[in-house]
Amino acid sequence: PLISMWVESGVLVEVNDKVARMAYSAEQKLASEYVLQANNRTFLEGILKDLTGRALRLESGVQAGVQLRTVDRQSDSLAETKRDPMEEFKDDPLIRKALEIFKARIEQS
Repeated sequence: PLISMWVESGVLVEVNDKVARMAYSAEQKLASEYVLQANNRTFLEGILKDLTGRALRLESGVQAGVQLRTVDRQSDSLAETKRDPMEEFKDDPLIRKALEIFKARIEQS
């Protein structure tokens, strides 16, 4: 979440065997530089590896003509709100462990 705004202000313009390239508008030059800071770059390259199954080097730069599309996040929030809070509570690892230790169960009232 801390670097998502920097990533989202750019566009993924290329992915090949070795490189994933992000492009940013001139107004977003700072974001382009920020994603390439060592800790951010390492983190993002780890996500790229998880998504693609291979190690990719992240490159970033300013490119003319870059236009962003807005991302509809409503669908994500709807999925979260539809989940039953009691089911979420029951699925919590800490609650499961406590139930196991005390040989207890949760009853519906």
